[in-house]
Amino acid sequence: MTLPIGRVAQLALYFAALNGCHPGDDTRSGTRGELGRIEFSYQRSCFFGCSLAQPLLAGTREQIAVSAPGDAQGVSVESSDPGVASFALQRKCHCERSDSTDHLEIREDADCPGVWRKQCDNLVLVQAGAAGEAELELRDAQHAAIDRVEVIVREARDARLAATLPDKLGPDVGTRFALDAGKSLDLALTLYDAGGLELLAPEGVDWHVDDANIATLSGFLTGDRSDVHAGLSVTVHAIAPGDTQVHIVVPGLESSADVQVTN
Repeated sequence: MTLPIGRVAQLALYFAALNGCHPGDDTRSGTRGELGRIEFSYQRSCFFGCSLAQPLLAGTREQIAVSAPGDAQGVSVESSDPGVASFALQRKCHCERSDSTDHLEIREDADCPGVWRKQCDNLVLVQAGAAGEAELELRDAQHAAIDRVEVIVREARDARLAATLPDKLGPDVGTRFALDAGKSLDLALTLYDAGGLELLAPEGVDWHVDDANIATLSGFLTGDRSDVHAGLSVTVHAIAPGDTQVHIVVPGLESSADVQVTN
Protein backbone atom coordinates (compact mmCIF):
# COMPACT_ATOMS: atom_id res chain seq x y z
CA MET A 1 0.00 0.00 0.00
CA THR A 2 1.27 3.46 -0.92
CA LEU A 3 0.41 6.36 1.40
CA PRO A 4 0.55 10.04 0.43
CA ILE A 5 3.59 11.79 1.87
CA GLY A 6 1.46 13.99 4.09
CA ARG A 7 -0.37 10.97 5.50
CA VAL A 8 2.91 9.23 6.34
CA ALA A 9 4.05 12.31 8.26
CA GLN A 10 0.69 12.53 10.05
CA LEU A 11 0.98 8.89 11.14
CA ALA A 12 4.49 9.57 12.41
CA LEU A 13 3.16 12.52 14.43
CA TYR A 14 0.38 10.36 15.87
CA PHE A 15 2.76 7.62 17.06
CA ALA A 16 5.16 10.23 18.41
CA ALA A 17 2.32 11.58 20.55
CA LEU A 18 1.58 8.07 21.83
CA ASN A 19 5.21 7.75 22.87
CA GLY A 20 5.00 10.94 24.95
CA CYS A 21 7.05 13.19 22.65
CA HIS A 22 6.94 16.93 23.20
CA PRO A 23 7.60 19.89 20.90
CA GLY A 24 11.21 19.82 19.78
CA ASP A 25 11.58 16.06 20.50
CA ASP A 26 13.01 13.70 17.90
CA THR A 27 11.40 10.41 17.02
CA ARG A 28 12.88 7.63 14.93
CA SER A 29 11.01 8.92 11.89
CA GLY A 30 10.79 12.67 12.37
CA THR A 31 11.29 15.84 14.40
CA ARG A 32 8.67 18.00 16.09
CA GLY A 33 8.92 21.65 15.15
CA GLU A 34 9.89 24.32 17.66
CA LEU A 35 6.25 25.42 17.98
CA GLY A 36 5.03 21.82 18.25
CA ARG A 37 2.59 22.02 15.32
CA ILE A 38 4.35 20.03 12.61
CA GLU A 39 6.31 16.81 12.27
CA PHE A 40 9.26 17.21 9.87
CA SER A 41 10.75 14.07 8.33
CA TYR A 42 13.51 13.40 5.79
CA GLN A 43 12.16 11.15 3.06
CA ARG A 44 14.80 10.20 0.48
CA SER A 45 17.27 8.64 2.93
CA CYS A 46 14.85 6.51 4.95
CA PHE A 47 11.82 4.45 3.91
CA PHE A 48 9.80 5.46 6.97
CA GLY A 49 11.44 8.88 7.36
CA CYS A 50 14.43 10.20 9.32
CA SER A 51 14.75 12.66 12.16
CA LEU A 52 16.15 16.08 11.24
CA ALA A 53 18.66 15.62 14.08
CA GLN A 54 20.54 13.48 11.54
CA PRO A 55 22.97 15.79 9.67
CA LEU A 56 23.06 16.09 5.88
CA LEU A 57 26.24 15.79 3.86
CA ALA A 58 27.25 19.16 2.41
CA GLY A 59 26.25 19.26 -1.25
CA THR A 60 23.49 16.65 -1.11
CA ARG A 61 19.78 17.09 -1.76
CA GLU A 62 16.97 15.81 0.42
CA GLN A 63 13.19 16.04 0.79
CA ILE A 64 11.23 16.85 3.94
CA ALA A 65 7.66 15.69 4.45
CA VAL A 66 5.48 17.86 6.70
CA SER A 67 2.34 17.03 8.63
CA ALA A 68 -0.76 19.24 8.83
CA PRO A 69 -1.04 22.26 8.94
CA GLY A 70 2.10 22.28 6.80
CA ASP A 71 0.04 20.77 3.96
CA ALA A 72 -2.26 23.79 3.71
CA GLN A 73 -2.58 25.74 0.47
CA GLY A 74 -0.59 28.95 0.26
CA VAL A 75 2.20 27.75 2.57
CA SER A 76 5.69 29.18 1.90
CA VAL A 77 9.13 28.17 3.17
CA GLU A 78 12.11 30.30 4.20
CA SER A 79 15.72 29.62 5.20
CA SER A 80 17.61 31.60 7.84
CA ASP A 81 20.86 30.86 5.96
CA PRO A 82 20.52 29.83 2.27
CA GLY A 83 24.28 29.28 2.13
CA VAL A 84 23.90 26.38 4.56
CA ALA A 85 20.58 25.05 3.28
CA SER A 86 18.13 26.41 0.73
CA PHE A 87 14.52 25.27 0.49
CA ALA A 88 11.74 25.15 -2.08
CA LEU A 89 8.15 23.98 -1.71
CA GLN A 90 6.63 21.38 -4.01
CA ARG A 91 2.87 20.80 -3.88
CA LYS A 92 1.20 17.76 -5.41
CA CYS A 93 -2.45 16.73 -5.44
CA HIS A 94 -4.25 13.48 -6.13
CA CYS A 95 -7.63 11.82 -5.80
CA GLU A 96 -8.08 8.90 -3.42
CA ARG A 97 -10.86 6.57 -2.27
CA SER A 98 -11.52 5.35 1.26
CA ASP A 99 -12.19 1.81 -0.03
CA SER A 100 -9.06 1.54 -2.17
CA THR A 101 -5.32 2.17 -2.14
CA ASP A 102 -5.49 3.56 -5.68
CA HIS A 103 -4.96 7.24 -6.31
CA LEU A 104 -5.09 9.50 -9.36
CA GLU A 105 -2.55 12.29 -9.88
CA ILE A 106 -4.24 15.61 -10.76
CA ARG A 107 -3.48 19.31 -11.23
CA GLU A 108 -3.54 21.39 -8.09
CA ASP A 109 -6.67 23.25 -9.27
CA ALA A 110 -8.52 20.13 -10.52
CA ASP A 111 -11.50 18.44 -8.83
CA CYS A 112 -11.99 14.74 -8.07
CA PRO A 113 -14.88 12.84 -9.69
CA GLY A 114 -17.62 10.87 -7.93
CA VAL A 115 -16.53 9.06 -4.74
CA TRP A 116 -12.92 10.15 -5.11
CA ARG A 117 -11.61 12.62 -2.48
CA LYS A 118 -8.99 15.26 -3.18
CA GLN A 119 -5.77 15.19 -1.13
CA CYS A 120 -2.87 17.65 -1.50
CA ASP A 121 0.58 17.34 0.08
CA ASN A 122 3.43 19.81 0.47
CA LEU A 123 7.02 18.61 0.26
CA VAL A 124 10.06 20.72 1.15
CA LEU A 125 12.98 20.27 -1.26
CA VAL A 126 16.37 20.77 0.40
CA GLN A 127 19.72 21.69 -1.12
CA ALA A 128 22.49 21.34 1.48
CA GLY A 129 25.29 23.86 0.98
CA ALA A 130 28.12 24.66 3.38
CA ALA A 131 28.51 23.08 6.81
CA GLY A 132 26.44 24.81 9.49
CA GLU A 133 22.88 25.10 10.78
CA ALA A 134 19.94 26.75 9.04
CA GLU A 135 16.41 27.28 10.34
CA LEU A 136 13.60 26.14 8.07
CA GLU A 137 10.42 28.14 8.68
CA LEU A 138 7.00 27.42 7.20
CA ARG A 139 4.59 30.35 6.85
CA ASP A 140 0.89 30.39 6.01
CA ALA A 141 -0.86 32.38 3.27
CA GLN A 142 -0.88 35.46 5.55
CA HIS A 143 2.89 35.01 6.11
CA ALA A 144 2.41 34.08 9.76
CA ALA A 145 4.81 31.47 11.15
CA ILE A 146 3.35 27.93 11.27
CA ASP A 147 6.43 26.15 12.63
CA ARG A 148 10.20 26.04 12.32
CA VAL A 149 12.94 23.44 12.62
CA GLU A 150 16.73 23.31 12.40
CA VAL A 151 18.49 21.65 9.45
CA ILE A 152 22.07 20.52 10.12
CA VAL A 153 24.71 20.28 7.37
CA ARG A 154 28.15 18.77 7.91
CA GLU A 155 31.22 17.74 5.94
CA ALA A 156 32.45 14.16 6.24
CA ARG A 157 35.39 13.31 8.51
CA ASP A 158 35.35 9.51 8.44
CA ALA A 159 34.04 6.76 6.18
CA ARG A 160 33.36 3.03 6.22
CA LEU A 161 33.07 0.80 3.16
CA ALA A 162 31.20 -2.49 3.05
CA ALA A 163 30.90 -4.86 0.09
CA THR A 164 28.17 -7.42 -0.48
CA LEU A 165 29.79 -10.18 -2.51
CA PRO A 166 27.82 -12.63 -4.66
CA ASP A 167 29.00 -15.67 -2.66
CA LYS A 168 28.69 -14.16 0.84
CA LEU A 169 25.62 -13.98 3.08
CA GLY A 170 26.44 -10.62 4.65
CA PRO A 171 28.57 -7.56 3.87
CA ASP A 172 32.36 -7.46 4.31
CA VAL A 173 33.69 -4.26 5.89
CA GLY A 174 37.12 -3.18 4.69
CA THR A 175 39.14 -1.44 2.00
CA ARG A 176 40.19 -4.42 -0.18
CA PHE A 177 37.79 -6.70 -2.02
CA ALA A 178 38.32 -9.61 -4.43
CA LEU A 179 35.88 -10.50 -7.18
CA ASP A 180 35.77 -12.97 -10.07
CA ALA A 181 35.65 -11.55 -13.60
CA GLY A 182 32.07 -11.34 -14.84
CA LYS A 183 30.69 -10.93 -11.30
CA SER A 184 29.45 -7.84 -9.45
CA LEU A 185 29.45 -6.59 -5.88
CA ASP A 186 27.44 -3.87 -4.13
CA LEU A 187 29.68 -1.32 -2.41
CA ALA A 188 28.07 0.72 0.37
CA LEU A 189 29.56 3.82 1.97
CA THR A 190 28.77 5.13 5.45
CA LEU A 191 29.90 8.68 6.21
CA TYR A 192 30.40 10.29 9.63
CA ASP A 193 30.91 13.89 10.71
CA ALA A 194 33.57 15.07 13.18
CA GLY A 195 31.33 14.11 16.10
CA GLY A 196 30.73 10.58 14.83
CA LEU A 197 27.16 11.17 13.63
CA GLU A 198 26.18 9.32 10.47
CA LEU A 199 25.49 11.63 7.53
CA LEU A 200 22.50 11.41 5.21
CA ALA A 201 23.47 11.60 1.54
CA PRO A 202 20.93 10.32 -0.99
CA GLU A 203 23.20 11.95 -3.59
CA GLY A 204 26.32 14.09 -3.75
CA VAL A 205 28.96 11.34 -3.66
CA ASP A 206 31.52 11.16 -6.48
CA TRP A 207 32.76 7.63 -7.27
CA HIS A 208 35.66 6.86 -9.65
CA VAL A 209 37.42 3.66 -10.73
CA ASP A 210 41.01 3.97 -11.98
CA ASP A 211 40.88 1.33 -14.71
CA ALA A 212 37.56 0.76 -16.49
CA ASN A 213 39.16 -2.17 -18.36
CA ILE A 214 39.29 -4.03 -15.03
CA ALA A 215 36.09 -2.82 -13.36
CA THR A 216 33.25 -0.36 -13.95
CA LEU A 217 30.70 1.32 -11.70
CA SER A 218 26.95 1.84 -11.91
CA GLY A 219 24.47 3.61 -9.65
CA PHE A 220 20.72 3.98 -9.46
CA LEU A 221 19.54 4.79 -13.02
CA THR A 222 23.20 5.11 -14.07
CA GLY A 223 24.84 2.81 -16.64
CA ASP A 224 28.31 1.22 -16.41
CA ARG A 225 31.12 3.77 -16.47
CA SER A 226 34.33 4.81 -14.70
CA ASP A 227 32.80 7.87 -12.97
CA VAL A 228 29.46 7.94 -11.17
CA HIS A 229 27.79 10.79 -9.27
CA ALA A 230 25.47 8.93 -6.91
CA GLY A 231 24.43 8.34 -3.33
CA LEU A 232 25.99 6.11 -0.69
CA SER A 233 26.11 2.92 -2.78
CA VAL A 234 27.22 1.73 -6.20
CA THR A 235 27.63 -1.60 -7.96
CA VAL A 236 31.12 -2.65 -9.02
CA HIS A 237 31.22 -4.81 -12.15
CA ALA A 238 34.35 -6.97 -12.65
CA ILE A 239 35.43 -6.87 -16.31
CA ALA A 240 38.86 -8.54 -16.55
CA PRO A 241 41.60 -9.83 -14.20
CA GLY A 242 43.76 -7.17 -12.58
CA ASP A 243 43.98 -4.70 -9.71
CA THR A 244 42.36 -1.28 -9.59
CA GLN A 245 41.07 1.24 -7.06
CA VAL A 246 37.65 2.77 -6.43
CA HIS A 247 37.86 6.34 -5.13
CA ILE A 248 35.18 8.25 -3.22
CA VAL A 249 35.21 12.06 -2.97
CA VAL A 250 32.79 14.05 -0.78
CA PRO A 251 33.08 17.45 0.91
CA GLY A 252 35.71 17.11 3.63
CA LEU A 253 36.94 13.62 2.76
CA GLU A 254 38.50 11.35 0.15
CA SER A 255 38.60 7.57 0.55
CA SER A 256 39.36 4.53 -1.60
CA ALA A 257 39.13 0.75 -1.84
CA ASP A 258 41.32 -1.77 -3.65
CA VAL A 259 39.50 -4.13 -6.01
CA GLN A 260 41.19 -7.33 -7.20
CA VAL A 261 39.55 -9.04 -10.14
CA THR A 262 40.50 -12.68 -10.66
CA ASN A 263 39.70 -15.31 -13.29
